[in-house]
Amino acid sequence: MKRLGLFLFAVLFIAAISSGCDNFKGEKGDNVVSGEFNKTGTLQGFIFDAVTGSRLGGNDLLKMRLYQGSDRRDPDVLVTDTNDRDYGFYAYNNIPFNLYAGNIIYQLVVTRDGYQDFKGNVTPNALSVNTFADKTDSMRVDGKYNMLGNIYLFPTGTTAGSVTVKVTDPFARVVSGATVRLQQNITGSTPIAETGNRLLASAGLMPNVSATTDSAGIATFADSTLVLGGQYTVTVDPLTFQGQQLGGAAGASFIIGTNKVDQTIALANLDPNLYVNIASNSVPGTIDSTGVLTLTFNQAVSLTTGFESTFVGTLSGASGAVFDTAAASNVTAALSNSNLTLTLTPHFSTYATAAGATITYTYPGTIYITSTQTAGPAFTALADKYGNVISRIVQLKTR
Repeated sequence: MKRLGLFLFAVLFIAAISSGCDNFKGEKGDNVVSGEFNKTGTLQGFIFDAVTGSRLGGNDLLKMRLYQGSDRRDPDVLVTDTNDRDYGFYAYNNIPFNLYAGNIIYQLVVTRDGYQDFKGNVTPNALSVNTFADKTDSMRVDGKYNMLGNIYLFPTGTTAGSVTVKVTDPFARVVSGATVRLQQNITGSTPIAETGNRLLASAGLMPNVSATTDSAGIATFADSTLVLGGQYTVTVDPLTFQGQQLGGAAGASFIIGTNKVDQTIALANLDPNLYVNIASNSVPGTIDSTGVLTLTFNQAVSLTTGFESTFVGTLSGASGAVFDTAAASNVTAALSNSNLTLTLTPHFSTYATAAGATITYTYPGTIYITSTQTAGPAFTALADKYGNVISRIVQLKTR
């Protein structure tokens, strides 16, 4: 009798545990999401010719496999008969889906005579569309998870379109010598949420490539270096260009097809402050009998409109130099085409003869930063990147 009592107690205890486990598993409409495990779903889509866009079929020609480790699955549905209105359609049913862990990855391989093989990673993941609070699943229909993934095969012998990337600075000037990289978009190789729910080639199948922009600011990537169907992201490395500290930047990701891809990437200036990178009189003791002063800035500048001719050169006493009175002003100011270099040229009818003769420049106007049209430092306060004020004096004769 005692043994019978113990037996009945054990049965009731096990039943209670089982009931508790069943209750832990959330049902449709419950808010208990954390108890849902081992969910399965369907992966389905169509297979297309990547060049023409036509669906692909052909009995005994089109084949596909889904791999996970040593497990290999044929599709539950693969319509190859071109007389069937749904030819090119495939479906895998009852595939284990990731709900939370994100550790289920499949490799999908598709082959067809006359076409390049397709290999892509698939991660059926319901976590990104699952809301724990209200249990809203955009991938779930009638309690089933569904993923759409269309596949594009390239005909054998098809070559990829080339890629050109044009790099410019904040003033839309072309940047030469910039390093441009095409990198496989790893984050884009596992989801199928691309335009048209397109499955992508696996990460790791594409080499990263780089090129340097030419004098026209263009980096070119030949078709032979690219992988058809691969997804790439363009990046440009930071660099110093004409005194500007330009930051790196990334362009839009794209899938390599047969058409040429062109992108333009504008780099930003990392240092918005105006300073002088190079001054022709920066080396003490430098003699220039012409009196020319050249200043190269870290970014483009402009002068106060109408004040271009108001630069003034003042000669040291008894220099022996004489300004040309026929000139409109005794100094001409000229900005380079890039607006980075300011050249001040005095007009002498007689050059300096006295030892130690100098010319000093002044400017009553404002020097503006072209990109922002904000005023820079006063001409007398112009400095280098370290804050050292630039001399406005040019030595005409040795002492």
